[in-house]
Amino acid sequence: MSNWCYLLNRSVLKLTVRCHNIRPPMKFSSSNKQSIFCVVNKSYGREIFTRNSEIHKSSYATRTNLRIDQDNVVSSPFPDINVPREFLHEYIWKNLERWPNKTAVVCSTTGKSYTYSQLRTLSGKFAASLRKCKFHPDSTIGVVLPNVVEFAIIVLGASEAGIKITMMNPISTAKEISRQLQASEAIGVITTSEEYPVVKESLVGCTNITLPIIIVDEPNHPLPERCIRFSELISDSVEVLSESAIPGKTNEDVLFLPYSSGTTGLPKGVEIRHRNVVVNCEQLQVEGIYPGDETTETHQEVVPLILPAFHIYGLVVGMLNYLSVGAKIVFVRKFNAENFLKSLKDFKSTILYAAPPMILFLGSNEMVTHNHFGTLKFIMSGAAPIGAESVQKVLKKAKREIAIAQGYGLTEACPVVTCTNNGINNLDSVGYLLPNTSLRIVNTEESRAGENMGVNETGELYVKGPQVMKGYYKNPEATANTLDGEWLKTGDIACFDETGHVMIKDRIKELIKVKGFQVAPAELEELLRTNDEILDAAVVGEPHPKYGEMPKAFVVCKPGVQCDGEKIKKFIAERVPSYKQLGTVKFIDVIPKSTAGKILRRQLKEL
Repeated sequence: MSNWCYLLNRSVLKLTVRCHNIRPPMKFSSSNKQSIFCVVNKSYGREIFTRNSEIHKSSYATRTNLRIDQDNVVSSPFPDINVPREFLHEYIWKNLERWPNKTAVVCSTTGKSYTYSQLRTLSGKFAASLRKCKFHPDSTIGVVLPNVVEFAIIVLGASEAGIKITMMNPISTAKEISRQLQASEAIGVITTSEEYPVVKESLVGCTNITLPIIIVDEPNHPLPERCIRFSELISDSVEVLSESAIPGKTNEDVLFLPYSSGTTGLPKGVEIRHRNVVVNCEQLQVEGIYPGDETTETHQEVVPLILPAFHIYGLVVGMLNYLSVGAKIVFVRKFNAENFLKSLKDFKSTILYAAPPMILFLGSNEMVTHNHFGTLKFIMSGAAPIGAESVQKVLKKAKREIAIAQGYGLTEACPVVTCTNNGINNLDSVGYLLPNTSLRIVNTEESRAGENMGVNETGELYVKGPQVMKGYYKNPEATANTLDGEWLKTGDIACFDETGHVMIKDRIKELIKVKGFQVAPAELEELLRTNDEILDAAVVGEPHPKYGEMPKAFVVCKPGVQCDGEKIKKFIAERVPSYKQLGTVKFIDVIPKSTAGKILRRQLKEL
């Protein structure tokens, strides 16, 4: 579930990292403008604001950022923002006149690019084509794409047409794609000729896909049978929609349907509304969080999209958030050393969102020199923990000061919950709560179950805010298990300190995080049990120096059978993408389970 969590501390080295002047200015609601209370933070020498009306009902300790009420519910130290009422596409285009001729998206490999004015026009054409192609409002389209510049056109065009998008990893197997297409009830698919063979295989028996496959490719590529070329849907002959509003729809309607394993089990469709996306972008742009400067005639932030756009972290934080402020997004279609470094140096990137393997690469690879950090001023690493040593290596390579930041989030929160761009001396901290966001730490012990914990006491992290998902698509049981009213149960063990910092201590969830991707143990266990030689199996995560974690299988062989670990790993490798493959296989006599039959994974980890 935590797709955007355990993000890296910006100021691991106290003397090395400095705070930046942040733009745009902090956004206030009308009520906030009337009454402001200023608290000077002793540690960081900056001002945090809150409403006077909040003070009497919160024990707001002077010289700290902690706002906590009598029920131990912690609120953000940042003032509330107005929750926008626009659809996503309306939100992205509302300041278009300020930067129409600035480059919006560019491919790092081909150099193919679109200005903001062109992107707006092409998105409108794609929306019109979708309606003509029988994609009715509220229908769902599956997207199986790498990081191509057309991704932005597709997302914003679908938003304008009132269509939901379910995104899939392009290295997924045909079985995984088929499962998601059927579960999401998609009626069409967008992919490339490279991914087409697997997508075609996934459609066998998938009766809900009734429309031709849309292929994103250059015109000289051969077009497979029963397919439509994407370029035809945005050609000069297509008229832009004259009316983008969709009768009966609001920004409370679902826009994205990514699939997350939640706390445990097989993936579930996370219902992300227009409002969730728009408000999370607004939350990320307040002073003290936004790391960039305003787009002007002479300045534009450059953000390489190396994280996958199909992932909520890359999609919302790396792409949509920065399109809304007029930045240049550099699409890196395939992650490798050459493409990565080219995006940093040749495109003069200023803000980098990364995952731990990328940070490790930057700090240790011989190809990396200080020239690749020449224009970078901010780096954020997400999806898994990373230590001070890795940060030190990056800063040593850079030979200059670069802010390195930390935050926390998950797909179900679209995705960001906590973040900061200020210097933090505590490596364990994941920053402060975003505006309009609250948390409570709930005791998990049976004797005190449900009790809200206080300062520095650990328990399960519950969060509440306008960025929290609607629920799981057509899965009321999973929704009820994850949402407690307005509160999202994250499945992470956390605490907060007297300054308002949030610390993630452990995971009670069973997910394994490999290269930032989620791997559900239950999925691998189900596959292992289909092997004729295996009686029972359990999977846990084990630390890996490069990938964060790798799946480790504990296997019980059938009586009289001599299993082979390498054959079992090959058996799994043939059925799953690379990041889900087993790192280790260990044979044991019995899988430890509770009286209720639940696998005792902690005991397995102790083995």
